[in-house]
Amino acid sequence: MKCQKFTVVKMMMLAVSAAALLTLAACESNQSTVAMANDPVATGSAGAVSLSGEHLDDRTRDALREALDDERHAIAMYRAVMEKFGNVRPFSNIVRAEERHEAALLRLFRAYRLDVPDDRWADHEFDLPATLAEACAASAKAEEENIAMYDRFLEFVDEPSIRTVFQNLRNASADRHLPAFRRCARRR
Repeated sequence: MKCQKFTVVKMMMLAVSAAALLTLAACESNQSTVAMANDPVATGSAGAVSLSGEHLDDRTRDALREALDDERHAIAMYRAVMEKFGNVRPFSNIVRAEERHEAALLRLFRAYRLDVPDDRWADHEFDLPATLAEACAASAKAEEENIAMYDRFLEFVDEPSIRTVFQNLRNASADRHLPAFRRCARRR
């Protein structure tokens, strides 16, 4: 009887995950969202699934905290740039992407029942570049560092759901954010 209950619960969880994945695939055309749709933790469709962070090694927990801190830093810095220079592209688009990155990481914190650290960048005063072109160049450098950070994490993180999110966030920075900031630095 106990095995039957477990099988039924497992089948229900798979059905809920599959329905959420189909909804995501139908509603989203963004490649990174579709790529994340294969992972219920990454998409947030893990819903009732709660994993224990106890089995994560210290390096993986530290990587999650560092990644969240880095994404929050980007959000705060890009918002500060927009406060100084106006609601300009690519900052206006990329800040929304960074907010989605933060949300993906927060889903992992919830799924693994990890304490979410405070956002130390929320009220930070940035020393911003004098021109928009310089802000774009500085942001390109920050994206390069973000890519290197995720590359470093992917060398040791084994947990599939965390690897998927890290890989997707890394690819978004490499394939979208970095080229946009480089174009912006050249144009201005």
